[in-house]
Amino acid sequence: MGERVLSLPGASYSLEPGWGRLPQGMAFGHVVGLAVDGEDNVYVLNRGERRVVVFSREGNYLDAWGGEDLFLNPHCVCFDSRGDLYVGETLEGSRVQKFTRL
Repeated sequence: MGERVLSLPGASYSLEPGWGRLPQGMAFGHVVGLAVDGEDNVYVLNRGERRVVVFSREGNYLDAWGGEDLFLNPHCVCFDSRGDLYVGETLEGSRVQKFTRL
């Protein structure tokens, strides 16, 4: 199989196979959102056992946190200009949680 390229007006992108590998025994649930922090770490929001999975820009696994005790039904994630993290939830208990960067 050849290199996969996505071409858009003004830019082209190549797929990086294997980017974002999880540790053995860990799996994503339903991925529902992505966000990138000011240090280019990628936060993947999903409905798996660990709701937030963090990768470096290079795709190396860094951390995972937040289970059903913290998020019931996560739906979206983003950062503001100060580096604070917001997670929105839907269905029962619809809310937005803000995590202030320390």
